[in-house]
Amino acid sequence: MTVKTSFAARQLARSFQRRLPRYVPAIAAIAIAAAAIGGLGSIASDVTRKMTREFRRRGPNAVARARETGPLAGAVVGRIVADPAVERALPIRVRDVAAGSRRVTAVGLDFEKGRRFLEAWDVEGVLPRTPDQALAGVRLFDRLDLGTKKTLDVELDGASRRLTVVGRVATGEGEDEELILPWADFPRPDPGEADAVLLRLAAGDAGIPAAASRIERSSGARVDPLLAVATSEGRIVVRLRGLLTALGIAIAVLAALGTATTLMAAVVQRRREIALEKSLGAEGRRLFLRFLGEGAFLGAIGGAVGSIAGLVLADRLERSLFGVPLTFSLFWIAVPFLLSILLAAAAGLPSVGRALKIEAITALRNE
Repeated sequence: MTVKTSFAARQLARSFQRRLPRYVPAIAAIAIAAAAIGGLGSIASDVTRKMTREFRRRGPNAVARARETGPLAGAVVGRIVADPAVERALPIRVRDVAAGSRRVTAVGLDFEKGRRFLEAWDVEGVLPRTPDQALAGVRLFDRLDLGTKKTLDVELDGASRRLTVVGRVATGEGEDEELILPWADFPRPDPGEADAVLLRLAAGDAGIPAAASRIERSSGARVDPLLAVATSEGRIVVRLRGLLTALGIAIAVLAALGTATTLMAAVVQRRREIALEKSLGAEGRRLFLRFLGEGAFLGAIGGAVGSIAGLVLADRLERSLFGVPLTFSLFWIAVPFLLSILLAAAAGLPSVGRALKIEAITALRNE
C-alpha cells in the first residue's frame, strides 16, 4: 500500500467515523433495499423452483384417447406408456352407472400406480383398498348425502353392488362429480384396455404439442395436450417473478433517492472543508475517489446487514405462507451485497459532481 493510498484510507475512515450519525438514514435505506432484493429474490427463486417441481411432479398435462369411438387396446396403451416423452401414465376406464334413480359417471383406475397423480387431489378420507370401496367427488358426495349413509348401491355391468365410500375428493375439475372405483371393478377381456390414458409429458410448455404429435404417430391414438393446465403453470411462475421483481426495483429506487439526498446534504455541510482542501492543492481525482468511496462504504455496510436480514425474513415468510423452509443460496447473499455497493456509489455521483464544482476562493470568502 503506497503512502497516498494509506493516507486516503485513513482520511476516509476518519471522515466516515465523524459523520456516522448523519449516514444512519442512508445505511438504513440501503439495508432495507438489500433485504428486499435478497428476500424477494430468494422467495421468487425458491418458490417458483418448488412450484415448477410440484407442477411437474403432480397432475397430467395431456390425455390420450382412441381416434374413433371406443377404448384404447392394451397394445396401444403399452406403446403410449413406453414413449420416452411420457414421464408418468395412468390408464382409466369410464362407465356410466346407475346409483338409485340417478346416473353417475364412474371412473376406474389403479390407485397404487396413480398415487403420484393423486397427490394433486385433495382427498378427505383414505384411498380404496378393496373392490367394494370407492371415492366420491365432493359435489356428488354432498348430492347423494354420502356423509350420512357411507354406502352406495349401484348397478355395474348388470349386477347390483354395494360400495362403501371411504373418502371424498376435491380437484375443482370433473372429478368432483364422479365416482372413482378401483381398476378391478371394471374387468374386460383385454386386461390392458383403457378408455383414456392420463399423461405427464416430460416437456416444457412449448414442447408438449410436439411430444403429443410424436406419440400420436407411434401409437395411432389421439393425444390432446391439456393446454390450460400447462400454460397456467408458466403464467403463475412468470407473474410471481414479475410481481416480486417490480417490488424489489421500486424499493431499490427509493433507497437510491434516500442515499443520494443524504450524500448531497453531506457535501453541503462540508463545503468549507472541501474548499480548504482544494486551496491546499487537493486534486479533483482524489476528492472524486473519496466521495465515491464513502458512498460505496455506506453500500457495503447496508448491503451486509440487509442481505442477511433479507434471508432471515424470507425464511420466516416462506415458512408462514407455504409451511416449508427457505432453501438458502449464497447467490442471494452476494447479489444484494454487490448491488448495494453499486447502488450507493451511483447514488453518490451527484454529490461528487457538486463537490468538484465548489470554487475554493468563493467558498472560503463566503465562510
